[in-house]
Amino acid sequence: MIASPASAIVLRAKVAAVPDGKSLVVVNGSRSLTVILVAVDTPDLLQEYGDVAREHLASLVLGKEVQVEFTQLESTNVVGRVAYNNADIGLQIIRDGVAWYDKSNDQDLSGAERTVYAAAEQAARTERRGLWHDGSPMPPWVWRRAQVAQTIVPTPRGTKGAGAAVRSLTMDDLLFA
Repeated sequence: MIASPASAIVLRAKVAAVPDGKSLVVVNGSRSLTVILVAVDTPDLLQEYGDVAREHLASLVLGKEVQVEFTQLESTNVVGRVAYNNADIGLQIIRDGVAWYDKSNDQDLSGAERTVYAAAEQAARTERRGLWHDGSPMPPWVWRRAQVAQTIVPTPRGTKGAGAAVRSLTMDDLLFA
């Protein structure tokens, strides 16, 4: 079971879709909400293991009623924790080796929970579960930076603004515009 901070909002909802390995769309009545798992990062869909991460998350929760805990609602997206049958799904996918513990996004976890998440990732690495089977998979934040770097095109010499770089749009620019 997830331990709730005093200011947390908890709702029960049915999982209607799993767009990627770290987010899910839930429906509560007529309202749809996208939940991004807190303290979890998974390979992007175009990255190696991205489809595996999404399929694994879907196998755990798609079509099931889950408990969603979050502290802030921003439009139709929240960063929160999801539980099914009293199991923390974010922790589960880390332990199963399809996700990284994202220390940059763990503010809503207690110190003890951070320790458990870190231990789950270390256990998956040690046991070479999932993406850790290959030893050193590329973390998604490194992969994303590499994708952005590939979209930067230097201005040809002799043109106005020589040496300046023009950044092309990426999928992230389009998704959150």
